[in-house]
Amino acid sequence: MNEALPAASAAADPAASFSLLGPVQAHHGALALPLGPPQQRAVLAMLLCRHNTVVDTGELVDGLWGEAPPHTAVGTVRSYVYRLRRILGDRIDTHGQGYRLRLGHGELDLCRFEDLVAEARGAAADGDPAAARDGLAKGLGMWRGTPLAGLPGPQARIQRDRLAELRLSVLVERIELDLLLDRHARLVGELTGLCAEHPRHDRLRALLDTVLERSGRGGEARTAPPGGARPAGPPQGPAPGTAA
Repeated sequence: MNEALPAASAAADPAASFSLLGPVQAHHGALALPLGPPQQRAVLAMLLCRHNTVVDTGELVDGLWGEAPPHTAVGTVRSYVYRLRRILGDRIDTHGQGYRLRLGHGELDLCRFEDLVAEARGAAADGDPAAARDGLAKGLGMWRGTPLAGLPGPQARIQRDRLAELRLSVLVERIELDLLLDRHARLVGELTGLCAEHPRHDRLRALLDTVLERSGRGGEARTAPPGGARPAGPPQGPAPGTAA
């Protein structure tokens, strides 16, 4: 079931916030809410990823256990939702055989991140690369570590990989804007670390080669980076990303 319901129906609580850009968290003001064991938090993460949309119980079961759920799976999911309701109140409601978590705009850190990225890309399109770079840096500063850290299940792994790729793509855009602004001197260390972390990422390797060339260290640049990429030329603006 994928019944989308109006986001406007989620009455925003100005004191509430939810986090996916790191360990899953929920706060009321400065108070961190106790979200229970890892599987229960994984259910919350699935509802957060699909907020304001009905998620079928079967999808939650599949997301936790994949193709080999225990015979108690449906009851366990219902128990987790019941406990989450006791923590979060009437934000979670039932629709048929599924559940919907209602969020107001801006209550989820992922949505705020995507808003900042969209604004930054708008600034780049308007010819203001400095504002675009600062906007992307502000968004990247919201990340608190590995997304959905410590959560079990195939759906958590899928979302963890998706969010990590999203962050990396936006980070590459920010680096390209730094190059456009002739800020290459500060990038050598950052790109060296990123290339070690992602040795098969051709674009990062090409950006590092470009930065080394501009820093007078062209002899350190690899002429045949993984995948056959060539050193990057001066960037013309941020590359298309995937934050939507």
